[in-house]
Amino acid sequence: LLLVAGAMGGVVGGWFSDRLNGSRRTPVAGTYFGILLLGAIGLAAMTQNAPSRFVDWSSSGSGLRPGYQVLAVRYVNPVENWSDVARGVACLPQNCSPFAPCKPTVWDSEECRCSSELDPVESLLGLSGKGYGPRIAATIGAQDLSSDGIQAHLQGVSSRDLPKLYFSVEKAIQINGIPVTVKRNGIERELQLPVSKESAGQGGALMARPEPKNTIALGILIFVMVLSVIGTHGLLTGAASMDFGGTRGAATAVAYIDAMVCFGVALESLVLSRLVGSNWLYWPLSMVPFALIGLTLCLRIWKASPQRGA
Repeated sequence: LLLVAGAMGGVVGGWFSDRLNGSRRTPVAGTYFGILLLGAIGLAAMTQNAPSRFVDWSSSGSGLRPGYQVLAVRYVNPVENWSDVARGVACLPQNCSPFAPCKPTVWDSEECRCSSELDPVESLLGLSGKGYGPRIAATIGAQDLSSDGIQAHLQGVSSRDLPKLYFSVEKAIQINGIPVTVKRNGIERELQLPVSKESAGQGGALMARPEPKNTIALGILIFVMVLSVIGTHGLLTGAASMDFGGTRGAATAVAYIDAMVCFGVALESLVLSRLVGSNWLYWPLSMVPFALIGLTLCLRIWKASPQRGA
């Protein structure tokens, strides 16, 4: 569908330009920019409409079943939507090296990585604050499940035994999995979901996906936006460059336009990849200023026409 949308963009834009605008490219390009602007705003609004907390699909080893309603995941309680579910399974402990002779590492729950800047006590307290308090208390033999109780218990442990104790907690968390509360047919259940290689570390995954929302509307919106992007590129690169570059400057105009395309791709690879990693909302919002700039520039030359003899 995206291939069809891209191919249609230039064809449809050229047809409207020739039939309705006297072969002038700017009105059609400006219309495309306007569609892209509205589409980006609409996509941002749909991105905020997070999927529900009901499981629609799950793999055989995920521990979840279609129809489950996720009520709580680790320290996220209650769960309102699937974004809360994703937040609950993010940053699961990996295998660190607490016995390394030079720089022993333990899990940093805030930075979501193994770190040599924390000691085992700080790491265990951080994990306790992320919903693993009961598991830590059971592993180290603490009677009080709170962070204060765990800290008080750890104060009585010698520094030589702390790495071994941390290693035991790390393995216990990985073996026992992710604590999740689900509901189905009116019955609540406490589950321990397995931790896979895909769900460890920064990514976090439950090997399940939620019930989708507005999939048809989202597909149509993406189709129209791709049509607008490719259509604008085709009009500006292939046709408008000849209109305003003239017989002597068409090649230079094409070169400048394509150079800006390459510059935009390079900028996107550096900036957008980092932003989208934290929140998908940045993806549609990143298109808004560029669509607005393009629309504004097109409005300034909306009625311009190529000069005779140029």
